[in-house]
Amino acid sequence: EALFGQRPLRVSASDRTGLDALREALIRNLPEDYNQPEITGSLASTGDVVMLVMPQDIQAPKGRLILPQVQTIRELLDKKCRVVCCTTDQIEGTLSSLAAPPKLIITDSQVFSTVYAQKPAASLLTSFSVLFARYKGDIDYFVESAAAIGQLREDSRVLIAEACTHAPVGEDIGRVKIPAMLRKRIGPALRVDVVAGTDF
Repeated sequence: EALFGQRPLRVSASDRTGLDALREALIRNLPEDYNQPEITGSLASTGDVVMLVMPQDIQAPKGRLILPQVQTIRELLDKKCRVVCCTTDQIEGTLSSLAAPPKLIITDSQVFSTVYAQKPAASLLTSFSVLFARYKGDIDYFVESAAAIGQLREDSRVLIAEACTHAPVGEDIGRVKIPAMLRKRIGPALRVDVVAGTDF
């Protein structure tokens, strides 16, 4: 113990003693970021060009980027990717300035269809929302749960529960856009309740 600064463990493979203590010591000494999921996972790797489409609309905070954008940029830089950022109105010019199509395009969900219509066939496309749903939650469960939308009727009731506490502005995606899309698909009488932060 004095030599290594760690209490030695007695482990025997032949009589299988001390294995639980060894497992516990290994778990206790794992670094905090061990097996931490990545935001972009296998979608981007060293040397890839990744284009981020980030609308700077009324919901974007003046003079700064939102945290998911910052975290994504940081991870891509740590992976040694080349990151190109633009607003929605600069997609065409940004793409034409590149020698080759970007490997991946990440966009804000509200302009997904706009970006999809302009993206090169060779480029993968996803959104910050999808990446963070996978990063912070169980994306497989979310996809499976989305199938329930097909079972909704006009007399159904839907709850949209947001964990965030931001003050909604204008065409908020959770309070305005998603309810509008659901009512367009299911019917105008669909009841949609929205709660956020400490409301639930």
